[in-house]
Amino acid sequence: MKKIIIAIILFLVGVNSVDASMDKIYIGEKIPDVYIRKVSSDGEEKVKQGLFIRRSSDNQFVYCVEPFISLVNNHTYNSYDNNQYEYLGISKSTWEKISLIAYYGYKYADHQEDYWYYITQVMIWREIDPDAEFYFTSTLGGVNNPDLYAEEILEIAELVRLHQTVPEFEEATILLGDTITLLDKNSVLNNFDVIGDNASINDNNLVVSGNQLGTNKVVLKRESNNYECAPIVYVDPASQNVLAVGKLPDINAEVSFEVVGSKIKIVKIDAITKETVNIADIKFLIYDANTNELVLEGVTNEFGVFESNYVLCKGRYKIVEAQDQVIPGYEVSKEEIYFEVSKQEEIVIEYANKYVTGELKVIKLNEDNLVIPGVTFGLYDESSNLVNIIKTDEDGEALFTDLRAGKYKLKELETVSGYVLDEQEYDIELKLNSDNAIEMQIVKVINYYQKGNLEIVKVDPDNNPIPDVEFTLYNENMEEVAREATNNEGKIYIEDLKLGKYYLEETKTSLGYQILEERIEFDITSDKKNVTITVTNEPIKVFVPDTNISYEIAEFIVPKKKIIQK
Repeated sequence: MKKIIIAIILFLVGVNSVDASMDKIYIGEKIPDVYIRKVSSDGEEKVKQGLFIRRSSDNQFVYCVEPFISLVNNHTYNSYDNNQYEYLGISKSTWEKISLIAYYGYKYADHQEDYWYYITQVMIWREIDPDAEFYFTSTLGGVNNPDLYAEEILEIAELVRLHQTVPEFEEATILLGDTITLLDKNSVLNNFDVIGDNASINDNNLVVSGNQLGTNKVVLKRESNNYECAPIVYVDPASQNVLAVGKLPDINAEVSFEVVGSKIKIVKIDAITKETVNIADIKFLIYDANTNELVLEGVTNEFGVFESNYVLCKGRYKIVEAQDQVIPGYEVSKEEIYFEVSKQEEIVIEYANKYVTGELKVIKLNEDNLVIPGVTFGLYDESSNLVNIIKTDEDGEALFTDLRAGKYKLKELETVSGYVLDEQEYDIELKLNSDNAIEMQIVKVINYYQKGNLEIVKVDPDNNPIPDVEFTLYNENMEEVAREATNNEGKIYIEDLKLGKYYLEETKTSLGYQILEERIEFDITSDKKNVTITVTNEPIKVFVPDTNISYEIAEFIVPKKKIIQK
């Protein structure tokens, strides 16, 4: 994650100035128990009791800027509130230092006691004349006491030092819509105010809100507003120059930080295979889960992926698929997927769709157009992968469901007894129509009976063929199946008989032979089985006594017929 260093830009804002004017300065009251000694660089010593110097117009206290130089009481001065250091004949840096000491000295915060005035005065002199030494003493002309007012001096010096110090924060980035708290390492933040509404100050912490993507700024302003006007210097060659404390320039600190967002990546996948669906222009809508406000919308690319920029702010969201669209080969999903944004990141979500399904109905019929239950079919995809195996029901139907558009092969895997297995592979193609639906396909598959053949051979005892003998064939329900007569070879051929029990009856015989009265029972038990039945009939014989007398035949002796079944 890219880090943006928080930059501090310092501005010094000028204060209002007033035109030069004139005023009288006078010597005011003494300050009890405050005494000082000045030791010049040449060793000369001077002592005095602390006293106030005041301005006549409003009795406002002022400070002497020329250590131990006499001040003409009630003297009239010219005053200046611009380029003061030039009128005092000191450097600009020295001027800035003493104006700060004056501001943070007497009357600042709890510096209300009179001795604070002279502490401030002495600190100004030390800046004006750094080669001299200034001491506080307990009595006029008493022993130097470096510890006297030492803590107060340090307090003012620390306030002066910190005046130009601006807040300093650790590096940070802010998530859009989030709020973070930054600790000021310099502990001066409570001296500043926030300009604008994107941040607030809580003790020494800056509470920043990420309201807008990109570079954001917080402006901190420090106002030194204890006084209305700028510091004024009163200058005259005939008397001590003095300084009236005043308002200091404002300090503006600009804090720059980067606001970032999260991105969402939605990958369209197949609900079954979990593979990416490479379909473009699938529209997604992203809502704020709390307000139901539409936040973002977009469509997939040709790889089935929608990817936003880093624009999502902190919060909870839900993803839905636009319902007023057509996704070729897939159903539009009503699923709502929720996700949370808590940091800058790419959030990847897989959004699954069920493919549009169709049905294939297989109707199994025999050659008599009657349904056949219990026949097993297998359906395979175009890569020869098995899709499903189903048996036909009592209505002879096998229904394959949840089939997506594509090419298939239908195979009969097992049939029922009495039928020949259909080894043909049927090509099936399920197509999407203009309504993104698949119409049911119906396939009728015919199963042929298993069949055998019957050969009837009619011969006499000498194995000679007997033509013109009529046989009638019945099934097990005694329904006539065939009626034919033997040919010149004494044979009858009957083909394509269904498996089952049959009865053969000789219904007419040739002259000279007795008709066969018994029915011949036989079975055809397997496909393509050939059954041969040989029926042997002996000719009718007549016995005549040798009496040389002529008479008509009165009795026939019929020998037993011989039947051979193969």
